[in-house]
Amino acid sequence: MGLIGDKFRKEPDYPRVYSILVDRAKNRATIEYGEIAQILGRKLGNAFANWIGNILCAITEDEHASRRPLLTALAVSKKDGMPNKAFFQFAKDIGAYDGNSKDEDIIFWAKETIKVFKAWRE
Repeated sequence: MGLIGDKFRKEPDYPRVYSILVDRAKNRATIEYGEIAQILGRKLGNAFANWIGNILCAITEDEHASRRPLLTALAVSKKDGMPNKAFFQFAKDIGAYDGNSKDEDIIFWAKETIKVFKAWRE
C-alpha cells in the first residue's frame, strides 16, 4: 500500500500508537515523541526515531487514504512543539501538502491540527 510498506502496519505497536494519537485528538492535545516512547516502554534514540518515524508515516498514509486529516500532526518534538521535518516531507510525498517554507509549515500544521481535533470530537 502506497509509499510505506505493510511491514510497519503489522508491527504490534502500530495500533497502540494509533490509539495514543486518537486519544490525544479526542482530548484536543498533542503528544511529544518522548511521551510516546515512554508509554510504549521504549528508549529514546536513533533506533526509536527511525522506528516511530516509519510507524507515523504509515499512519499518515492510512489517514490520508481514508480522507481523514493527518492524525500524526499531533506527534511533536519537545524542542519546538511541532512535528519534525519528516512529517512535512511525507505530507508532500503523499500530496497532502505543497509548502516550501517554515511559515507555510506552521500554517499547514496548525490547520491540520484543528482538522484533527474536529474530526475526533466526540
